[in-house]
Amino acid sequence: MKDKKKTTYILAAIFLVLIIIAYLMADKGEKTTSYKKLDKQFFVIDSASVDKVELETAGKKTSLVKSGIEWRLYEPVDYAVTSNFVQQLISDLKNYKLESIVSTNAENKANFGFVDSSTIKISVYQNGTLAGTFLIGAAGKGASQTYIKKIDNDEIFLADGFLRNNFMKTNSDWRSKLIISIPKPMVKTVEFISDKESYKVGKDSTGKYFVGKDSVNSFTWDGILNLLNDFNTQGFKDTTIGTDIKPSNVIKVDWGKNTDFNFYSVPTDSNKYLLKVTDIKQIFEVDKGFLTVAIKSKKEILGQK
Repeated sequence: MKDKKKTTYILAAIFLVLIIIAYLMADKGEKTTSYKKLDKQFFVIDSASVDKVELETAGKKTSLVKSGIEWRLYEPVDYAVTSNFVQQLISDLKNYKLESIVSTNAENKANFGFVDSSTIKISVYQNGTLAGTFLIGAAGKGASQTYIKKIDNDEIFLADGFLRNNFMKTNSDWRSKLIISIPKPMVKTVEFISDKESYKVGKDSTGKYFVGKDSVNSFTWDGILNLLNDFNTQGFKDTTIGTDIKPSNVIKVDWGKNTDFNFYSVPTDSNKYLLKVTDIKQIFEVDKGFLTVAIKSKKEILGQK
């Protein structure tokens, strides 16, 4: 009887051990299948070697190309870009981290911003060779977090240190707003021409400015010189202006070379003006408020009421 009880206890113990082993093995197997070690990034870049970035949203492509040490917008137009914007983009590409996988279900893509109208396809080139391509979705809930995914994979990742706004810009947003910078000491004469009046401001040998024999108002004139020193546009217009169309206002500046600022009124919008500047192909867009700052009457320049 005692031997039978002893045998029963041994069998029970063995059975318990088998259950424990089975549990441990099952638990281990589950962890192996559910855990996936994340790479830090989809691909690693060297900031100094990146020489081209292509961004495409809803079929519209923007190409940023490094020319020497400067970056330029190459497509859809050739124009200087705001270098700080490009540096922010490259910094994100170099430093972001993949925090987690948020979905592996293709049906969930729209929940994370992967829809045709807003998804950004980015292709990065280093030394002329494609380094990698991936898709950018919606911004995450945390600061500087964005959802990204590979093109050929349903896995959606949350990227930290990756700001969607650094990539989601129109081609106009990328362009540098600075049109020209004319140093104050180099300005010799400025001529203002309009339908109402025309007059010229000139500098004498002492560095003072006059209209004929009348000295200019220093406060008003300094504002004009500051504008010329940092002459920025409000917007861009990808169009042409026929040679037969005459400007409504002109500013002619002699600063060792001649630069003309030609303002054209827009018939369909009384608040808008197109601006063409000597030796620059791009047409700029400004409003009436900008014109009142740039164009002064003779009385205003002289400080007369």
